[in-house]
Amino acid sequence: MSTKEETIQTDHLRLRELLLIFFNELGKFQFSKAVQVLKTKLYAVKLPRNLVYLLPPLLLLVAVESGYYNLAFTLFDSKRFKEMYNQVLVALDKVCAEIDDKEKSVTKIEKKREASFFSHLLKQTLYMISHRMKMIDIYVSFLDTNTMPAYNELKKKLNNMQMPLSTIFTHPFLQQIRHNLSSELSLFEKLVASQIKISKWKFKDALFFICQSQADIDSWKFKFDFSENQNTWFALHSWFCKYHRALLSKFRLYFRNKLLEDSRREFQIKDKLSFSPVDYVETIQKFVSESSCFNITFVLQPPLTKKSEGIKDWPGVFTCPQAEPPTMHWPNIISLITDNLNILDMFTLSPLYYYDTKVNTTYFIIKVEVRMSVVIMFMDKKDKDDSIVNDFILNLVSELRSSKIFLMLKPQGSYYEVLNSRVEEANVEFV
Repeated sequence: MSTKEETIQTDHLRLRELLLIFFNELGKFQFSKAVQVLKTKLYAVKLPRNLVYLLPPLLLLVAVESGYYNLAFTLFDSKRFKEMYNQVLVALDKVCAEIDDKEKSVTKIEKKREASFFSHLLKQTLYMISHRMKMIDIYVSFLDTNTMPAYNELKKKLNNMQMPLSTIFTHPFLQQIRHNLSSELSLFEKLVASQIKISKWKFKDALFFICQSQADIDSWKFKFDFSENQNTWFALHSWFCKYHRALLSKFRLYFRNKLLEDSRREFQIKDKLSFSPVDYVETIQKFVSESSCFNITFVLQPPLTKKSEGIKDWPGVFTCPQAEPPTMHWPNIISLITDNLNILDMFTLSPLYYYDTKVNTTYFIIKVEVRMSVVIMFMDKKDKDDSIVNDFILNLVSELRSSKIFLMLKPQGSYYEVLNSRVEEANVEFV
């Protein structure tokens, strides 16, 4: 082997070593260190001709990855953020094409393997970027709080994105990044599964996914030494924690009677799971005590595929202040819901209003889930625009539909400025 060939081989080995360090730092969310590897170490390596254009897109990749985990794409037009990912994708794809052309022209097996190694690494990075862009679309869709998310479809989509990771996303340098992506998809799918089971009033299934989600969050905290209190938690991870606690709050409301039947189980849930940020029972009880409200009941309607056989198919999930739902009003309630599904299924923040002169009762009805309605009753005529009642409904429904949590996808802070500074480091125009 000539001296020139030895030098080239040494440079290739050094390049491999630095790329391994770079992608490891990226996978550990050490974005500043990743930039340092590129700007102070990789610049010192004499790159092969087909890899000289590798540095700018990798610098931009650090910028957008940092922005992704800080949810910067929700602070402005997500298309502009995705365009930056696309710039990385196009640039790396160009480098891949040059490497593939080089591989075809060389005859030595070692050089072919070297070219194949780098090509595989970059193509796998492109695969990761394609997943990022899909996830951005999903997160941004949650910001539209005027529609109820299609949770069943979302769960299938997340599962389909996660399944091929272990067989397709295989490059050893990207192991930590693959783990992060898989963990994100897995946790998100479990939270969505929790929401689906809670909304269908499936206690054991809901509890299972709530506990599984908690285990995933605890694993993240331990592995990366994340702490919400010490502000070392990225905005995306923080949002997952908030969403989990919101679902736990709803779980404890919908299954309150089940938990009261087993005080030991209630204690275990409080002890092992994160404390819920909202005590819905206390909120509802306070409203009832401070108003002339006769009753608040959560009613679960039967599945559309099942023909209702009467009152027994419309259970009262939670009721206050009475211990049992006011069954004397059940025919009225069922009729009001079934006759006005076209209105209730629009999931607006304005409740259905009805005053029944025969029983001198005012009903306010609004849906919080596809099959769950909240019914608020007053034993007199109440004004449709009563501000106290409507404000209570607005706050309660916004919490139970997770609308407030979804809006928290827009983080507080100067992430936009941070992102721009990283883009400037990459010397790439932000369009």
